[in-house]
Amino acid sequence: MQSVRLPVKTEHRVQIVDLTPMIQQAVLESGVDDGIVHVFVQHTSAAIAIQENEKNLLDDIQEFLHRFADDDPARGVWKHNDMWRRPDVPPGEPQNAAAHLKALFLGNSRSAPISEGRLQLGLWQSFLFVEMDGPRPREVLIMIEGAR
Repeated sequence: MQSVRLPVKTEHRVQIVDLTPMIQQAVLESGVDDGIVHVFVQHTSAAIAIQENEKNLLDDIQEFLHRFADDDPARGVWKHNDMWRRPDVPPGEPQNAAAHLKALFLGNSRSAPISEGRLQLGLWQSFLFVEMDGPRPREVLIMIEGAR
């Protein structure tokens, strides 16, 4: 099994980044011909999805996530945003309850098969990193296993 740590730097509070080319490159460099790739985000306010990378759909996804969990801390609906409720909160801690809820909904990992050294995604499928509490530097873990 081979692992690769992929840095992802986001520039917006909510942002979707297509990781497919970097994951395919990691698969090629691994030398695995037939196997599986696991993609995992090590953060609780970001997610990994497999979905179509089309601008209008990405806009729709962002709007859907906003409606799913409103991230306006002024509304005061999420207990996690009440810093007085939480012991040992570091200075500058963001009010990001909605980002955690969205990440819980989407999930932190996805897997896809590898055949003949290539990701076996559907025609319109892409690995998408979904940032919900940016901008910030992130890291995605790619695990590749299989036969060479």
